[in-house]
Amino acid sequence: MTSADDATSRDCECYEAAFARAVCRLKVLYPAATFDRPAYKCRMSVVDDRGTELRPIELETGQRAQVFAASATQALTNAIAFLERQFGALTEHEHPCDDEDAFAHGRPFVVSAR
Repeated sequence: MTSADDATSRDCECYEAAFARAVCRLKVLYPAATFDRPAYKCRMSVVDDRGTELRPIELETGQRAQVFAASATQALTNAIAFLERQFGALTEHEHPCDDEDAFAHGRPFVVSAR
C-alpha cells in the first residue's frame, strides 16, 4: 500500500483485489476525524463478471458494508479479512485501480454480517 496514512490532499484511494468467488473494489476514504469513530473507512463493491459494473456490498440489514479503522492500512486490511469471509481466499493481492467512474453502478450485492 502507498503511504496513504499521511495523505493530506487526497480524499480516497481505490484498490482492487480478487478472491476465490469475486473480484472486489475497495475504496479507502479519509473523512474528517470524529470523536465517535476512527477517521478512516473502507467501502467495498463487487465487480460484475463482465468487468463493467460495480455492485456496492450491503449487509442483510440494508446498510452499506464498510469498515472503520484508525489508519488507512488497517481499514484496508480489515476490509480484505471481511471479504475473505464472504468470498473465499484472496487469490490476487490488492493493487491500485483506476477511477470508479468508468463503471456503471449496479444493484447492491447483499452479504451476511458475519
